[in-house]
Amino acid sequence: MPQHIDEILADIQAGKKASMYVFTAVSTGRKALETDAYLADLWLDQLVTALFPDPDDRALNLISFNGNGRDFRTDPVLEELRSSSFFGGGRVVVVRQFPTVKKKSGGKKKKQGDESIFDSSLFADGNVLIVATQTSLSAADQKLLGKQDHAVIIDTTSPPSRDMGAVLAGMARRRDCRLESDASHLLMELIGPILPILWMEICKLSDYIGDRDVITADDVANVCAETRQHDVFTVIDAIAAQDARKTFHELDRLFNQQVQPLQLVSLLSMQFRRLLQLRGGLDQGMSMADAGQAAGLPAWLARKMSNAARQFSTARSAHCLGILRLTDKELKTLRTPPRLVFENQVLRLLGR
Repeated sequence: MPQHIDEILADIQAGKKASMYVFTAVSTGRKALETDAYLADLWLDQLVTALFPDPDDRALNLISFNGNGRDFRTDPVLEELRSSSFFGGGRVVVVRQFPTVKKKSGGKKKKQGDESIFDSSLFADGNVLIVATQTSLSAADQKLLGKQDHAVIIDTTSPPSRDMGAVLAGMARRRDCRLESDASHLLMELIGPILPILWMEICKLSDYIGDRDVITADDVANVCAETRQHDVFTVIDAIAAQDARKTFHELDRLFNQQVQPLQLVSLLSMQFRRLLQLRGGLDQGMSMADAGQAAGLPAWLARKMSNAARQFSTARSAHCLGILRLTDKELKTLRTPPRLVFENQVLRLLGR
């Protein structure tokens, strides 16, 4: 049963420490979900601080690995977990972006897969493992964790849309400011429900307002209007031009900002639905301004999308939406690495 981070922090303060903490997206069905990078980083840092209140202890006994690295292997992680701390009290080993889908590799098979980092019987006394996964745990890892007496799972699935307002308010509090309701709605409209990117925008906004302590809708429009829309529009413009090199270059930039494939499907689908509405209005003889108004788009956004709306026919936009619906289904059901699934479908968007 997943536990809330506040409950876990209270347990640590009371002297109750587990041997393993796993931040992962908890799936109630067969489909894998993506772990939210913002929540995982926020709560993982809170957990590490609770385990090591003294910065000196943290520097001596905290070992970190990046599971997203090309050369990542579990052997060095297990080696650290088996080793006792020179200074007593146990060490904490952190693995961020742990891949739950095994990567295929050519050549001889390695022995690395024989032992799992989720087997706490391999740990030296007092050592703690903290893992933040990329996606939901595999069935095998879930089964192994279920056998561990001192393993704690923290659900880091992205919150539903109805809870985003509270999440944004929490982000603003972290920056000693608050968001007006209209500002919160506009930020969600411009950026989408992508917490790592929303956090970066909140940081920019808090710097922008200076001595003021309230972020307004005008602030959001001035600072954030071009941020995510620019990136997504650039991808769509590249797809319209059937420029594969530029398309994948822009997608790489988004992936490097921790935007996940499933989130990109949502963002692209939103833009193609807007293009479908705009082009439908143009085909009926409306001006771009009238078509944008009929589609419920702000004037600046309709102007921004005007070139793409003229390039994508309604049939082509509908076709792209069909591909994105299939991509959404495959990302939620297949055990294939999400980025590979997404990039294969992008080739279809490009007409390859």
